[in-house]
Amino acid sequence: KTQKMVYAPRGSEHPTRNIKTTKKEWQSFSLSDEDVLILAKYAIEIEKHYSKEAKQYRPMDIEWAKDGDSGEIFIVQARPETVQSQKSKEENQVFEKFKFKNPNEKKEIILQGRAIGSKIGSGKVRIINDLEH
Repeated sequence: KTQKMVYAPRGSEHPTRNIKTTKKEWQSFSLSDEDVLILAKYAIEIEKHYSKEAKQYRPMDIEWAKDGDSGEIFIVQARPETVQSQKSKEENQVFEKFKFKNPNEKKEIILQGRAIGSKIGSGKVRIINDLEH
């Protein structure tokens, strides 16, 4: 994240503005593990509710915000997901395989966690040498 949205000073034309993040902010996680688990719980409950209303599975596109002062997480919008659900059944049933370059090489487990998704993510890799970080 190279920018963050903050409240603009009172009397400004717009209520918010984007400013550059500090190096420390840029190198830190935006969400804690607890925040991620809260969002996952909210998403499950929202999908259950709308699927029950629709009498069929209803994936949802959910927008959320985190208050910069209190740290509270708010759901600001939830609507039926329209990109993946519009693909054909065959397009949605893609099975992806990932292979290690040296599958027989002993690997050291450096971190364990709880899965909340079904795919491998992409993005910048950050090596964390100390769990306190």
